[in-house]
Amino acid sequence: MQPGGCVVNRAGRCVVVGAGRIGCGFIAERMLKAGLDVTLVTRTVEKAEALNRDGGVWVRMLTRAGVRDQFVGPVEAVPAADARTVSRHIAESSLVAVSVGSSQLPDVAPIIAPGLAERKEPVNVLVANNQADAGSRMRELVAAHTPDSVQRHGYASVLVNRIVTAQKDGPGAPPRFVAEGRIGAAVEARSLRAALPRVAGLRPVGNYSAHVQRKLYVFSAGHAAAAYLGALRGHRLLPQAVDDPEVRAVVLAAMAEGQAGLAGRYGRAFAGGPSRRLAELARFRQVALGDTVDRVGRDPLRKLGVEDRILGPALLAASAGIPPVSLAVVAAAALQFGSDNPMLSCRLRRHGVPDVLERYAGVPSSSAFARLVDRAFTLLDDTRSITGTRAALATDLDETPLLAS
Repeated sequence: MQPGGCVVNRAGRCVVVGAGRIGCGFIAERMLKAGLDVTLVTRTVEKAEALNRDGGVWVRMLTRAGVRDQFVGPVEAVPAADARTVSRHIAESSLVAVSVGSSQLPDVAPIIAPGLAERKEPVNVLVANNQADAGSRMRELVAAHTPDSVQRHGYASVLVNRIVTAQKDGPGAPPRFVAEGRIGAAVEARSLRAALPRVAGLRPVGNYSAHVQRKLYVFSAGHAAAAYLGALRGHRLLPQAVDDPEVRAVVLAAMAEGQAGLAGRYGRAFAGGPSRRLAELARFRQVALGDTVDRVGRDPLRKLGVEDRILGPALLAASAGIPPVSLAVVAAAALQFGSDNPMLSCRLRRHGVPDVLERYAGVPSSSAFARLVDRAFTLLDDTRSITGTRAALATDLDETPLLAS
C-alpha cells in the first residue's frame, strides 16, 4: 500500500493538468469534495480565461437518486504557457494529476518538470489513463527534463471508473459535462512516494495491471462492441445500439469471453460473472450521457491494439481454451467502422484483414485469430448480419480446427 501507511492530510492543493472530461468531470470534482483547492492547467489561454470567468464548470451527475446538476468550483485556471505560475503551484501542491490522452504525455512533461524540480518534499503525480504503464511513462518523460529530482516523486497510474461525456448546448457554447455518479478510481500503489490526500474513491491497489485488464477486457470491450456493432446496424446513439437485441447479445457474449480469459489468469471472483456484465450494459444504456457510437468507436486502430480492449481479451480467452468468436466479430466490425479512413480502406483492399492486423495490431497474419477475424469481416461485408456471422464462425469452429496454431 502507500509508503508510510495511510496517514493523510485533508487540506492542500491539487494541480490538474488537463481540463477535459476526466480532468473536470472526475478529478477536480473529487478533489474539491475532499477539501483541496484545485488549479486546472489548460492548453489554451482562452480556456483558462473562460474557467476563471465562470469560477468552474457545471457537471450533470447521474445518480441512483436521479439527475443532479453540480457546480465544480471554485477553481483557478492557468494556461500551460504561463510556466512560472504553473511551476509555483506545483511546487506548493499536495498532489499533481495529469488527465490527457496517451499521445499528449510528452507535451505534459516540460510543463510539470520545473515545478517538481523546485520541490524538496516528494509529491505524487497521478496519471489518469487506461494504460498500465502511464505512470512509469510520465516518470521517464519528466526525467528527460529534470533527471536529478525525478526519483523523489511518485508517478502512479490511475484507472478512473466513471463515464464522462461532453455536450454542447449550441454552436459556440462551452461544453457541459455529464457524468456518472460513480467515484471509484484504482491507484497504482507501488509507485506512490508520499501520502495521498484523503479523497473518497481513490483506492491504492497492489496488482494494478490486473485492474487495468479487467476494465479493458470487460467494460471497454463491451463499450467498443456496442459502438462498432451499433454502427453496422445504423444506430447513432449508444443506448439505441444496446437496445438492439442483435447487438446486445454479442456485446454480452464479448464481455463473457473477456471474463473467461481473466478468470483463467486471476480467478473467477476477480473476473466477475453475469451480474457484472449486466451492470456494465446498464451503464451503456444511460440516455442522459448522450453517448454516440462515433465517440465511443473513434480511433479503431488504437483500440485494436494487441493488449487493448478487443484483441487483448480475445487472445487471453483463446489462451484459456475459449474460442473468442464474439470478439472476432467485434474486431471485424471495428475494421469496417474504420474503413472510412482512406489509408486503412486501401490497405484492406490491397492486402486483406490479416495483413492489417499484423501491421497495426501486432497479431501475426498467419495466426488463428487473424483468420477468424478475416472470416468475420467477409461475412459481415456480404450479409451485414451480426447474428448470422457469429453463428457461422461457431459452425466453422465445430467443423474445422480454425483456432489451431
